[in-house]
Amino acid sequence: MTTERRESPRVPVTLDVVLNHHANSVICTTRDISVGGAFIEAERDMLPHGGTVELGLSLPASRDQQYVRLPAVIQRVTDEGAAVTFGDVGRDVYFQLVDFMAPVK
Repeated sequence: MTTERRESPRVPVTLDVVLNHHANSVICTTRDISVGGAFIEAERDMLPHGGTVELGLSLPASRDQQYVRLPAVIQRVTDEGAAVTFGDVGRDVYFQLVDFMAPVK
């Protein structure tokens, strides 16, 4: 049995996401998300190897369904996609993530 190292639990959710890295953009899908990170499904060769990226997505359960941009760091790349942790998302986006996840729990 492996030990869970995540600080916040991830919930399964499918959202379209735009992963931006330098001048490149890749359309991806989330497999799961938390207030601290997500798993992004994409072809391995489409993903940058490590480093900082930006994720753009709309959170359907947020009150005004605003498009948010989340700074993220790729922690692990697999054949299915990449695990990312979010950087400083700011107070408003953090609470949008919390609101989005609340009904899912």
